[in-house]
Amino acid sequence: MRFKLSALLIAAGLVTAQSALAADLPARPVYKAPVSVVAQTWTGLYVGINGGWASSRNCWVFDPGITGEAEGCHRANGAVAGGQIGYNWQFGSTVVGLEAAGDWADLKGTNASQAFPGFFNQTRTDAIGMFTGRLGWAPTGSTLLYVKGGAAITHNKHLSFTLAPATSATASDTRWGWVAGAGVEYAFVSNWSAKLEYLYVDLGKVTCSAACSGAAPIDVTFTSNIIRAGVNYKF
Repeated sequence: MRFKLSALLIAAGLVTAQSALAADLPARPVYKAPVSVVAQTWTGLYVGINGGWASSRNCWVFDPGITGEAEGCHRANGAVAGGQIGYNWQFGSTVVGLEAAGDWADLKGTNASQAFPGFFNQTRTDAIGMFTGRLGWAPTGSTLLYVKGGAAITHNKHLSFTLAPATSATASDTRWGWVAGAGVEYAFVSNWSAKLEYLYVDLGKVTCSAACSGAAPIDVTFTSNIIRAGVNYKF
């Protein structure tokens, strides 16, 4: 009986000592799972706006099938502004995409005809469209370097005129060509990005009807350099 009583007293003492020791120990920190971070991705549909400056070079050749008289060249400079829509797919650091863009343009240039003194040639471009593919590299999650290329289309007006006496002949056309360029895009918040790009457009040579000069057809060549900045929103 004495042995059992002694054992109970010893056990009670151990329990009391353990409780006191536990009270003196610091509380265990509560484990919290790390907050998941969603990586920046370029995959998805986007829409945006753009604006910039363009400079085209236009050269006229009068009656190319017979006389082929060069009338000289001029530059048509002006602003461009519009919008774009596209879709990107990202595979690791590689980004591929498709984009369609349409811009209002105000390019206008004039030169005195070298073949016909007293005559002036003028070219105006009021719309530029592009359908391009993009190939990019994203060295960081928020920066995209890319090249692009595809088809371009413009609407142009051609005017031949004299000042004294005042006469004029005009015609318009819509022509297709190609475009190539490169740019950089930066995602400054999760769904918004800003871009800056350079584009070269080449529409080759088109024969304008006799309405361009009022006398005979004219060959007109067209190349353009475009610098645009823009903002995109990705869904």
